[in-house]
Amino acid sequence: MTYRARRTLTPVDFMLRVVQSGSPGLLEVAVEGTQEWEDRHVYSRRGRRMEHSALWGNGFCSRRSAAGAGPGTRRSAKEPVYLMAFPTSASGMELAVRVTLTRLYDTDSSAGNAPCPARPPDKPDLSVFNGQVRWVGPPQSLPEGSGPDPNRFAGAALQDCPSFTDWPAAMAALGQGVLHVYGAEIVPCSQYEVELVEFGCAETSNEEACFSTPLTVRTGKWGDVTAPFYPSSGQPNFTDIGAVVAKFKGQLPPYKVETLLRGNVPPVTSAINFTDIGRVVDAFKSIPYPEAGPDGDEPIRNLVDALVNMESDLAPTLGAVSGQLQTGVPTLTPVGSLIDTSAPADLFEGGLIVASGQVDTTVDICAGTVDFVLPLTEGALTRTLTQHVSLNVDVVTLFGTLSFSDGSPTLNGGWLYDEINGALAHPDSDPTFHDEVAIMLHAQSATAGGQFGLGNILAGIGTITSMLINYVRDWFVPYTPPVTCDGPAIENAPGESCDGVNVPCEQELPETCSSVGDIPDVSIGFRKCMKGRCACGGSNFPQVSFRCDPASDCGVCGSGAWGCNLPGGSVASYCLDDPQFNTPCNCANIMFHEMSHGCGTNDRDDGSTYDAYRIGNWFGAQCIPHQGGE
Repeated sequence: MTYRARRTLTPVDFMLRVVQSGSPGLLEVAVEGTQEWEDRHVYSRRGRRMEHSALWGNGFCSRRSAAGAGPGTRRSAKEPVYLMAFPTSASGMELAVRVTLTRLYDTDSSAGNAPCPARPPDKPDLSVFNGQVRWVGPPQSLPEGSGPDPNRFAGAALQDCPSFTDWPAAMAALGQGVLHVYGAEIVPCSQYEVELVEFGCAETSNEEACFSTPLTVRTGKWGDVTAPFYPSSGQPNFTDIGAVVAKFKGQLPPYKVETLLRGNVPPVTSAINFTDIGRVVDAFKSIPYPEAGPDGDEPIRNLVDALVNMESDLAPTLGAVSGQLQTGVPTLTPVGSLIDTSAPADLFEGGLIVASGQVDTTVDICAGTVDFVLPLTEGALTRTLTQHVSLNVDVVTLFGTLSFSDGSPTLNGGWLYDEINGALAHPDSDPTFHDEVAIMLHAQSATAGGQFGLGNILAGIGTITSMLINYVRDWFVPYTPPVTCDGPAIENAPGESCDGVNVPCEQELPETCSSVGDIPDVSIGFRKCMKGRCACGGSNFPQVSFRCDPASDCGVCGSGAWGCNLPGGSVASYCLDDPQFNTPCNCANIMFHEMSHGCGTNDRDDGSTYDAYRIGNWFGAQCIPHQGGE
């Protein structure tokens, strides 16, 4: 159900609330009374700004109400309160809270944020994180002071992956009505958008309908921890210093979430100390916010980057496996902080399907690991390859098993890859593991071919894995139609360079890419993937890079091919150099055909939704030749 009209329900037993703060603050979750709500699969309420514009900015999330009031107490109408309310029916629902870093650390008020003093050149530019997404983690009980303090509050850290939670039940278990969110990403003078998504709301024709209406919230001036707040003049002032000193002396109120100012990530189990007093005095002196802010380290993104680098390095040796194992566009299923994907898989040889199955993965966004399962049935025999994929420092590690439906012994094995040593057999692999995988994939023998055999199989597995990870990452990215696109990159570096090769559609590609949003019948996820491949923005998929080989054997693609790309691949080849056929729109047809393989299309040539020939033909029809073209 998707109600578009606003409604008033009673009782409301749970709400996400954001109030004014001057330590790095963002949001709080509270038990309150009746509020308006708007239902878009999850229950939400647009923010209401009452009087002030500032929120805290000290790494914490919320401000409690007037002196003596405890968590969940209704605040004065003079305090700005941003609300996302849930009706009673939200109990039992598992929801994740998405926080988009819209504008970090503004130094002027032009965007409506409180202005902060400019940071010196030796401090990181926090605006580079604008547009990134974080998620509210599991709630925990934290001490108001330190150690076994009986005064407790509920807190949750921001993290890289969604945590689907029955928030009313979780808060009731903690005996709290307010959840305080903290993290290095919450900094002063900043703007965020907060949304919620329901567990199990998988990709639809409009997946953003899974998310609540965005709630825009702002953090306040550095050190502005108590009333009066900015835009009242002279903030922060002696009143703010006095509040931190009072908390240092053990008074309650003020509260820790208002006055804990030290640490890039606030030390939430520690009491207020002299450093916090020093920080508020510095803020009074207009000394800028000193912390580093987000570290920008996203484990799953690091793994994807390593897999893409591996593909680029191994692409010249793809050989026999290139274009053989083809996967489809996946379906996604959230399971807590894990996301399961499933996609059909076909093994082609000589244009015929010789084995079929599927690729299943479980992507752990927090840990930055993937469990990969590929069962392929050929005749009466099903072989199942399982691999745990991880990044250990700079080494991509894959290890798992190869099992057989006929009862043959299960083999252990895997691969290692780094930029210095290239592709290597995992040292714990059984002696026949790689040869059996090569037989399964109809590829050149992995041992006889040495580095070549290892590289061509590993590149194929790596590109499929990175594609499925990016479908998961893109599931959390709002879809917008493309506005401007750079198009795929045409390589001119040594090694299959396109320099001097006739690529007649190079001018037409960016404009043709802008029609990605109009591809008929495909999923939103596929459109986002093609946006990434076309360098249109709004996707985690990297831009496709084309290499050229005009020779008759078309290099790694094989004789007679006009182009090729691995399933999920980011490095494709363009081979057409026949003047009779090498026209701008034929060229575009081929390139979009190959780009679509990077998003999971196949070569069935049957006009089905994710048939690469259908996609290439459609884009070829959108192509408008520039002057001098066909």
